[in-house]
Amino acid sequence: MVHAVAAYLKNRTDLVTAAVYNVRSGETYLYDANVHETTASMVKVDILAALLHEAQEGRRELTVRKDLLATKMIEFSNNGATNQLWTDIGGRDAIDSFNTLIGFRQTFPNYSWGDIETTPRDQLQLLKVIFLPNAILSAASRKYESDLMEDVTPGQRFGLGWGSPAKATVGLKDGWYLNKGSGWQINTSGYVRYNGRLYLATIMCTNNPFETYGEGTVTTLSRLIWQNLKL
Repeated sequence: MVHAVAAYLKNRTDLVTAAVYNVRSGETYLYDANVHETTASMVKVDILAALLHEAQEGRRELTVRKDLLATKMIEFSNNGATNQLWTDIGGRDAIDSFNTLIGFRQTFPNYSWGDIETTPRDQLQLLKVIFLPNAILSAASRKYESDLMEDVTPGQRFGLGWGSPAKATVGLKDGWYLNKGSGWQINTSGYVRYNGRLYLATIMCTNNPFETYGEGTVTTLSRLIWQNLKL
């Protein structure tokens, strides 16, 4: 798989970093693993996971208001809803504490949620907490978040969404952000389950000359991962 990825990226102009975790084999695959890039809207699944953990600790369910905001944030990537939930959980300090709890080691916090710098290696830790049994998020919390990620609106399902088989179950959150200094930041992160396969993946790329260029990169890489990942 790594050879196929390297061959494709040889003629691309963007800077890519990626990580894949094969749930069945327990193997992790990394590409330029220690490169830090900006989260953009991909961080919204992290904010929701922190919110759900906070509710668990308080032994309470999400309010109707927070449920509506969470749905808007994940399914439609609504920034207004994200800003409200970011404030509700306690902003930078709260997300940093939660990320430390789940084992992040390569993520730099920021007071602006979209400007947090991270690596795919850390994002795999988050995906494991969301999609696999663990002591941090309950089964109910994990199902709540994964259901929202599976219902992301079609136009925002590039990357793992467009690059995986049509019949696959894909829960994801993509990110896109125009940085005037380095071009478009394009990310895709989530899980793919189909035909005996289950894997978690995060792909991040920056220095994209325009948005669709980066979307093409993460979508093609998602397709290569599906085609070449050994069971």
